[in-house]
Amino acid sequence: MESETAVPHRRAPVRSNKLMIGVVSILLAGCAAQKPVDPAVTAAAYEPLVCHGPEQCSLYWRRAQVWVAGNSRWKIQTATDSVISTYTPTRGEVTWGYQVLRIPQAGGAENIRIYPSCANMFGCRPRDVEVAAAFKAFVKDSR
Repeated sequence: MESETAVPHRRAPVRSNKLMIGVVSILLAGCAAQKPVDPAVTAAAYEPLVCHGPEQCSLYWRRAQVWVAGNSRWKIQTATDSVISTYTPTRGEVTWGYQVLRIPQAGGAENIRIYPSCANMFGCRPRDVEVAAAFKAFVKDSR
């Protein structure tokens, strides 16, 4: 009969546990230490983007598509006269995907809305309000 030898269970060194706690703490502190967004940027992000008449609305819509194509890692999946949509970011990605809607209003006006989409639980850079403000500035006045 062979003797059975018990293999002792090895514990992870306390030092590596402390190192892991330190690394996680630094990462979480980096997320918490974000600078506040400039109030003017926030105001610009929430200001409705409205165009008036077919000529201006067509121009704004073309600019919107150009901005999305140039500012998303994800390819445009849909581009119609009322929707521009990129592919959805995959889980954990820190890059934005976008959906832009062109919503008819009374009197020939149209409201253009952007919906940024981030698939990372810690967020994406730049922040969504910064993205919306940059989008609206470009669409209103592309130079």
